[in-house]
Amino acid sequence: MNYNFLKRGIKEMDLKELFTKNTIALDLSLVSKYRSSLMGIATIGIILCHATPNGVNLPPLLKSVFGIGQLGVDVFFFLSGLGLFYSLSKPHNNVWEWYRKRFLRIIVPYLIIYAPALLLICLEEERSWWYYFYNLSTVSFWFNDGGCWFIAILVPLYLVAPLWKVLLDRLQYSVLLTVLICAILFSIGFVMMPYLSDYLNQCLFFFIGMWLGKKIMGGGIILNIKQLLQCCILFSILLALYKLHPVFPLFWVIFFPILYLTCLLLDLIKSKRVNTVLSSIGSISLESYLYNVTLIVWINSFNLIPINLYRYRYVFIVFIGIGLSYIVHRISSWVLNVIN
Repeated sequence: MNYNFLKRGIKEMDLKELFTKNTIALDLSLVSKYRSSLMGIATIGIILCHATPNGVNLPPLLKSVFGIGQLGVDVFFFLSGLGLFYSLSKPHNNVWEWYRKRFLRIIVPYLIIYAPALLLICLEEERSWWYYFYNLSTVSFWFNDGGCWFIAILVPLYLVAPLWKVLLDRLQYSVLLTVLICAILFSIGFVMMPYLSDYLNQCLFFFIGMWLGKKIMGGGIILNIKQLLQCCILFSILLALYKLHPVFPLFWVIFFPILYLTCLLLDLIKSKRVNTVLSSIGSISLESYLYNVTLIVWINSFNLIPINLYRYRYVFIVFIGIGLSYIVHRISSWVLNVIN
């Protein structure tokens, strides 16, 4: 029987070596290679995720994937963790300088986009200046009193990122450490702070993303049997969590296989145009999210589109928001260049 179709160009000696060393080839570097494109897919996912709350009925498949699982947000946090590990690994990197640049990158567009919309809300609702700054600082989010949750979550994640990298670099069992922190976050959200459970659960992907960054930078493109067993145990834990807590998204169980298959697909088609478009959309991920949640304020305040025209309102939000996001992204880049 001819087994050449299984080898696909791999030498027989290579196959023998792989099996004798109990290893399985898995090119994790593809996730890094297509990180910008994946960020574009995540941005599209975030936009689709907000369609249902704005009264737009998506097809059942898209609604289940992007509406319930909030795949775009999960991918964003995962890729953010991956990117932060890379940036923290640069030689002669001063952690305070790193903090300054990272926080400016999110604060500048946040103030340009969110601050005026929040001011409009406060004027209409006759809120005090104290409430304005209380909300703008994102402190209100942690007391279940509104606020931009996306920025409120990113700030503490950025703060702990350098410490998490040190732990990943120095401790031997980085996989178990990552599983532990994920279990702690899930437990805190489920038991102690139910109103924060959805947000804390999505933070899990940030820490896993940083762990994967360590694997990729360490040349980790091979999984041995022990690591594969750890992945199977993690898979079983995820299934158990879903059985114990129905709110736990089942889609998380197949999150990483889907992510990796997407990378394989991008690598297979090798389309520069597709990757360029996706990377361009990914570059405005933060700005597009902020406009996606603030443009509705301007629409309602100035009665730009009747409230019953849900589809037209959301089409306006998406396309005008993307255009404005590119403008703010350029302005933010200019401001950061001047400051730096």
